[in-house]
Amino acid sequence: MSGRCRICKSKLGTRNHTSRMKTNTGLCVSCLRNPIEEEQCVGITSKGVRCKLRKYKDAQYCKVHMWMCNDA
Repeated sequence: MSGRCRICKSKLGTRNHTSRMKTNTGLCVSCLRNPIEEEQCVGITSKGVRCKLRKYKDAQYCKVHMWMCNDA
């Protein structure tokens, strides 16, 4: 791990999301909260707009939309 965000290359602090819950995202807080379009869920919300959450691992959907697709 290089200590830099893999998207914006800003320095990761000691309180970043890579140190939580055994995850290794390599993202700063700003990039984690505002995913780029390639990393956004492709699901459609109840309001008819595209979901703004991050995709879950290598799936096309976030955890919420994966659950909804499996439930239907």
